[in-house]
Amino acid sequence: MPQDDKFQLTASSNATTLLRLNPGLTFSAADLQAIQAGTLLPVGPGTLVARGAGTLKGFGCIKYLRYQENDNDLVRVEFDSGDFLDQSNCANLGEFRQRLQEAANFGFGVTGCLDTKKKRLFMLNLYPCQCKCDRRD
Repeated sequence: MPQDDKFQLTASSNATTLLRLNPGLTFSAADLQAIQAGTLLPVGPGTLVARGAGTLKGFGCIKYLRYQENDNDLVRVEFDSGDFLDQSNCANLGEFRQRLQEAANFGFGVTGCLDTKKKRLFMLNLYPCQCKCDRRD
């Protein structure tokens, strides 16, 4: 069996935490290199961590969702933090329509990365709301 010595991953506390917190997630070679370099880090809600072309940002809880033609046509999300996502800053908003609707329905907060150059949202995370908004069970 040939050995592949091109990349090795050290079981640092950062690496083990990331792997433990993301069961079932497939990490690319670039992700593993970022973990090794310490540029891909585990975070909690509201923590900013540089990663690739975007920053993991705590948007907050969803204040409202706006749909255009039908319930598949999500065109704007506004958060209680004052941040918003719409077609001007997020070209792939519709790809996350169901998850964002669930977060709004059940009072979850949202973190994610927004690549401002490509206007693409990625690494969307939902977490139980920790504010005093109108949470629904």
